[in-house]
Amino acid sequence: MLYNGITLGQLGLNQEAIDVYEEIERRYEGCDSSILREQIAKASLNKAKRIEFMSREKDKRDDQDF
Repeated sequence: MLYNGITLGQLGLNQEAIDVYEEIERRYEGCDSSILREQIAKASLNKAKRIEFMSREKDKRDDQDF
């Protein structure tokens, strides 16, 4: 599931990627497995990176509007 989010992000489908990462966070929240906690951490990190990327892209578009 994590790789689905990564692939969506690489394809420029940013909101869809974020949705996948949020689903991972929701689905596995509270799990005791260290493997699942690692996946949640990676999803959270990738989500933050995708949001940052979207913010930079918006800033670029805003700068071009002037």
